[in-house]
Amino acid sequence: MKNPPGYPLPSGELGSDDIVCQLVYLPDRQEYWQAFYASLHYMTTWRAWERDSDKRGQDAASNWREAFELTSGCWRMTCLEQLQDDVAEILAIMQLGNPCCDDMDITDGDQYTDRVEDGVGDVPQNIIDAGYAEDSSDWDGFDDYKCMIAHVTINQMSIKLNELNELTNQYGAIAGSAAAITAILAVIFGTGGLAIVFGIVAGVGAVSLLYEALMGFELLGDLADKVDANHDELACSIYWADGDEGALIALNDKIDELFTVPESVIVRLLNNGPTLKALYAGRYDQQDIAQILDDAGYDVGDFDCACDDPIGDYQAFCDFNSGYDSWVVRGTAYRMTFAGIDNTPMLRIPYVGAHIESSHNKMLGQAGGPTGGAGDSLSIHSFTFWYQMEGGGTMQARLIIRHAGGTFQQDWPYNAGSYVKAQVFFPTPLVVEYDDLDEDAFEIRPVPGSNNSLWIDNVGIDFDYNEA
Repeated sequence: MKNPPGYPLPSGELGSDDIVCQLVYLPDRQEYWQAFYASLHYMTTWRAWERDSDKRGQDAASNWREAFELTSGCWRMTCLEQLQDDVAEILAIMQLGNPCCDDMDITDGDQYTDRVEDGVGDVPQNIIDAGYAEDSSDWDGFDDYKCMIAHVTINQMSIKLNELNELTNQYGAIAGSAAAITAILAVIFGTGGLAIVFGIVAGVGAVSLLYEALMGFELLGDLADKVDANHDELACSIYWADGDEGALIALNDKIDELFTVPESVIVRLLNNGPTLKALYAGRYDQQDIAQILDDAGYDVGDFDCACDDPIGDYQAFCDFNSGYDSWVVRGTAYRMTFAGIDNTPMLRIPYVGAHIESSHNKMLGQAGGPTGGAGDSLSIHSFTFWYQMEGGGTMQARLIIRHAGGTFQQDWPYNAGSYVKAQVFFPTPLVVEYDDLDEDAFEIRPVPGSNNSLWIDNVGIDFDYNEA
């Protein structure tokens, strides 16, 4: 009698069994590793199991998929003895001392850094003390510092890839342990590839995933070159973002856009989160990152964030010097012939119920584009304006963009005495449709505060036109 296909199924209901951890030994050859891993994956398919009328093979496969995902997360951690050696070496590299849970950073850098949101609260004290900002309200100085550390962050990525390349042989196999990879990820490199900061904790799970992703990847040097080739676009994704967490999200989005999936997996696992957050806050645990940068000769004047260069085919711009036909005034807003940037005309918006708004078609026309029609749309890459308030209040400036996916809204804090730049960049462009969003797709208004006024000047939108 012919045996039925597939492995025998256990009796009873299947699909919700507990998952257990089991150490496995196997011959140490790359081909055996691949074969073993593939056989585990085969268990996640119904074809691996015997057939029965209840089709319980599907439930068994589902249970095995759960186990396989957990296995993938810790793959190649070898045996407990090797794992203990790796953890001990990692702790020594990190100089963490007592190996207790409090010394393990599972927060992607949050545990040892401060959260920073551009223009909100005070400029981090470390950045002030290092001379990159004059005082706690000098967000313009911080903006220059942010430009510098955006470039430093991208430099880290290519340097680390080249360092990791030194660990691989001609077949892409890693000639070193997880601790050797961690030693590279835990460093911030200075000019010329010299290490200037140590102990930026990389999560053990992330290191394990990177270890596995690097297996068989033979072109790390080429990947480093690709990072260098896209340096400015990657740096601008950080510079255009708002806050350290927003900067990391924008960087990851840009990595996914510019690199293939295998490349993206590796580039995103280079300990970018803790590195970027440490640079952004100017400190990491007890290390004064901003001062270390200053001592190493990092000067904001050596870095240029030419991130205002147009991306789209069209740029709409209004400086209110010759009216503002592309904008519609709502409420009591009115144009003034002085007090704008360089004492040129600007728009004054009282705080009570007033704002300016514009549409898809008006922005397109103002930028010299064609007359839009039903089904057409704009892809918005960035939106910029300059603002200040009359003194003695708490008012904020608000930008609203109504787009196909919903409504974008961002506020900028009270500012009096000089114009500051409000800019938002969209790594994934916002699509503003002509059909039902034409009347007031864009809006700038004050957020109600005390009795003062919002002054607006030099409004710019960078976009592409999409004809239906």
